[in-house]
Amino acid sequence: MLFMVELTHGPETCIAARDPLITETDARHFLEIKSIAIDHNVKIINGWSFPIGHQLWYVVEAEESHAIAEVFKDSRAASWNTVRINPVVNHDEFVEKILEPILNS
Repeated sequence: MLFMVELTHGPETCIAARDPLITETDARHFLEIKSIAIDHNVKIINGWSFPIGHQLWYVVEAEESHAIAEVFKDSRAASWNTVRINPVVNHDEFVEKILEPILNS
């Protein structure tokens, strides 16, 4: 199942603007997010960041959202972000399962 993970934080909790010792610890953990994901049977498809807007997004694949929550907790991303995990479908699946039945009924 695919999930969109949204991470948001404010300027005061930004990893680049906090106590250097905490920032270094968080950065070291976050750099390991892909291997942490593997340990939790989560596949990170891709990720994007909008640094000036204090937002990050990841598309991940997992059997359930609890494993994803563990990834973002173990990577320490949850210590400086609000983490939202939303199940999503790709556009083709949306067309097939939602739009086409509407048009064909």
